[in-house]
Amino acid sequence: MLRCLIALSALSPLLAVAQKPSDERTVEQASELVPLCRQEVEARYVARDIPTYQWRASHHDRANTLHVDGLIRAGGEDVTVAGRIARGARVRYITVGITDPRLWSKPAIRSPRARALVGTIHREATRSVS
Repeated sequence: MLRCLIALSALSPLLAVAQKPSDERTVEQASELVPLCRQEVEARYVARDIPTYQWRASHHDRANTLHVDGLIRAGGEDVTVAGRIARGARVRYITVGITDPRLWSKPAIRSPRARALVGTIHREATRSVS
């Protein structure tokens, strides 16, 4: 038993090096970019509480840049998505463009309690400026 623990403790640094964090992975092919773009787009809509359906995408590479052209149905509207990254770049450097003005506006505060808190903070801020 002691030998097994010693062997595992000796291998643990090697195991830690072998597993990269998700944002440290690199993207080598355009097909790897498709699910990453979908995850990013769906996360932005989930944050706005807008349901998404029917993701479609095509991918290609141009020179050293990988591209994804996608279409997602979000809140009853078709929205175009464009993603790109340099070949071999880390996942955190993905650029995703979404043509939906609903994502550009400030999120609505739905909770009455949160709305009251924001109103109180706003009143305090304007009072201290005056």
